[in-house]
Amino acid sequence: PLLFAQGKDVEHIENHYIVVFKNETPTSIFQRHLLSTKMVIGEENIGHVYKTALKGFSAKLTGDQLLEIRKNPFISYYFILF
Repeated sequence: PLLFAQGKDVEHIENHYIVVFKNETPTSIFQRHLLSTKMVIGEENIGHVYKTALKGFSAKLTGDQLLEIRKNPFISYYFILF
């Protein structure tokens, strides 16, 4: 699901998301999906990689790229950066 903040004064950063993997995703699978994502969207479009409190990454994504990521069964949720 897509999570987002609400309010009239909230502005988001266009096409920038944080993608969060399910807690039970093995580290090896997370790393494999991160590597394949980097290959598809370009490493320059990956922001921060989260490995401690959660498994995930921030990235600049097109609409088509976001649709592909949403199909990944290991993704728990994603949200727009504000």
